[in-house]
Amino acid sequence: MDIFAFLLLQIINGSNWNPVFGESTKYKNRISVLDLKTCLECRKRHGTIWIINEKVDEEPPLYNNCRSVIIPLKIVKLGTATINGINGADWSLKYDKKLPEYYITKGEALKKVGILNLEI
Repeated sequence: MDIFAFLLLQIINGSNWNPVFGESTKYKNRISVLDLKTCLECRKRHGTIWIINEKVDEEPPLYNNCRSVIIPLKIVKLGTATINGINGADWSLKYDKKLPEYYITKGEALKKVGILNLEI
């Protein structure tokens, strides 16, 4: 996870959020160093995700000094994706197959911001 995504999640979840990161056993992705020296091909392929045993068309390095790699997808471990721990949405979706009771529907959210004027 890059630093900007981590900081955004810290802002959303609060400073008490302490996620546990890991590596996926199901997916892999291509990561490239993105700067002014990154070629268009690597920039285009950056972030591509495959199933772990899926064949990749062209494995990096594509050329000398290529700064791309294919690594297991970084994940946030179950129960640590929100400050609610095992009461969070990630845990509920995995084990209860539904969102927690405190979540509102899309219609309720739209109504709250004044986009939807229908009774729900």
